[in-house]
Amino acid sequence: MTKPRAKAQPAAPKPTQDPSALLHELQVHQAELESQNEELRQTQVNLATARDRFIDLYDFAPVGYFAIDAEGTILEANLTAATLLGVDRRALVRDRFARHVAPAFGDAWHRHFARALAQHDSQRIELSMCGPGGKPFPAQLDCLRMASGGAEPTLRVALTNVSERHLAEQTRHIAESANRAQEAQRYRVARELHEELGQRLSSLKMDLVDTLTTAQDRTQPAHVNAMLATLDEAVGTVRRITRELAPLMLRDLGLQAAVDWLVHDVAQRSGRQIDATLDVSETPLADSSDVGLYRLAQDMLEPLVQDAGSQAVRFEMRQLPGETLLSLEASGGTWPAQARVDPAHASPVGHRAHLLGARVDVHRAGNDRVRLTVRVPQPLMPDLRRRHQGAAP
Repeated sequence: MTKPRAKAQPAAPKPTQDPSALLHELQVHQAELESQNEELRQTQVNLATARDRFIDLYDFAPVGYFAIDAEGTILEANLTAATLLGVDRRALVRDRFARHVAPAFGDAWHRHFARALAQHDSQRIELSMCGPGGKPFPAQLDCLRMASGGAEPTLRVALTNVSERHLAEQTRHIAESANRAQEAQRYRVARELHEELGQRLSSLKMDLVDTLTTAQDRTQPAHVNAMLATLDEAVGTVRRITRELAPLMLRDLGLQAAVDWLVHDVAQRSGRQIDATLDVSETPLADSSDVGLYRLAQDMLEPLVQDAGSQAVRFEMRQLPGETLLSLEASGGTWPAQARVDPAHASPVGHRAHLLGARVDVHRAGNDRVRLTVRVPQPLMPDLRRRHQGAAP
């Protein structure tokens, strides 16, 4: 006989939640979602703004940008690149970059392209590119290999038009050539003055003195004394003009001896003491560099002769690794405080420094002291380069 089943107990009723509390919780969640949604919208706006800014910077950068695959095909190009090459940007994409390199530099580009793809650091080359209408222009290419995620490497190329720089270099070379020709002419005239006119005047003075010595009347008339004084002045004038035309001492004794004499000559003519520090004797420089540095020192020191107010003058000329430093420090006068270093204003120092590729600075060294500093780049000679490389830092 089967037993009767027990009746199931009814489930306990769930407690009823307060509707007001539930409404409040829903409102809190709604506020949080709206706040998060507003943050997402603001982030989206910021990203869009950053994207637009990046596009503007990329497209309108002062240099052209390319992305080139391993086959030499252009994958990307900005508007500046298309403008430099005179080609529509849509036509550049999927085109071969080598087609826009001047034919004379085709082999150089292919070698550089292969080397840049194999290296992990930036590689630079200067060559000619074909611009609008096929007209070539000098360009500088900075290439960097990019590879990620096992994908095929690409080459990022920054194209810079260096026409203005080349023009400035050509102008500078022309000016240097003209300056060398002028120095050669000055040297020739100075030699003729020194060896011809100067020696003739000295010989005339010696003959006059010898004539007076052998004369029976040993007294020297006043006009003879005046003639001797005039000859001395003439000889001195010839020597001064010779020194100004060409520093013969520079070729005979070297740069340091010539500048040392120049400092003493300016000190004597200006009537002031110049504290000089010279240290360029151990560095052999090219003859043109010697003349340029001497002329630069002359342009810096010569105005002291007309500037009677300058006191406590200090001049320094030292050879440093890769450059020659010239410094003039003075107080109490208008020089070098009023030195114009802009070549456009025809400053002697600025113009000379521009020809030498130097950097010029004028700044106050104290309450009333002003320092004029010129740094002239100079190539190190092999023995000096080894000495600096082996020196302790």
